[in-house]
Amino acid sequence: MQKDTFFSLIAAGMLIVTLMVSYGSPRLQPDKPQVLPIETLPKQIGVWKSEKDISLDPKVQKVLPTARLLTRVYINPAGKAVELLLLTAREVDDYHDPRVCFPNQGWQISEEQVIQVDNQKMNTLVAMQGREKLDVNFWWVANKNTSQSKNGIVAGLYTLRKAFVRGESTSLFVRLLALQDGGGQSGMKAFLLELQPELDKMTRDLKPSSELRY
Repeated sequence: MQKDTFFSLIAAGMLIVTLMVSYGSPRLQPDKPQVLPIETLPKQIGVWKSEKDISLDPKVQKVLPTARLLTRVYINPAGKAVELLLLTAREVDDYHDPRVCFPNQGWQISEEQVIQVDNQKMNTLVAMQGREKLDVNFWWVANKNTSQSKNGIVAGLYTLRKAFVRGESTSLFVRLLALQDGGGQSGMKAFLLELQPELDKMTRDLKPSSELRY
């Protein structure tokens, strides 16, 4: 698979987003995401190196107006490549779900499950288009200061709304993908073990999302 084809897949995938609309009591104010300094992520993480960031298509920025995206391909000395996407935004509408984006770009998804690598739980799936197969891992990190209420009814409404409104307190979306014939899950797991300390620094004031969206 050509590298430029691999990169263009990612840019195209971000054109499709999940639009989240919240109906209900106007008293329930949604938690605002905290925009994170994703651009501070090093271009060398352990033995993995990235030469340059993948440019963001202006059309994508128009669709996701408050989002900041960082897309890089990291390669290790053995030649295994993992593509990393970090997305942070001021509005929850600008977060997306690969289970929506990939099918809308003509990819078939299967083998959806939740796995854990070291201390990180994540969603995983396989995306297939023609002869190409991608292993995809992704998760969200939530705003630490999620809304709390001592009023049982109000707390119940928050819980109910969050069951229907995804990413309400999300502050970071992380996605890893790799070609199955280029190392797939084994490459991503090795990369994640090196990446996680850097993400921990970036998200030290946040907490893992309790909503994995199986």
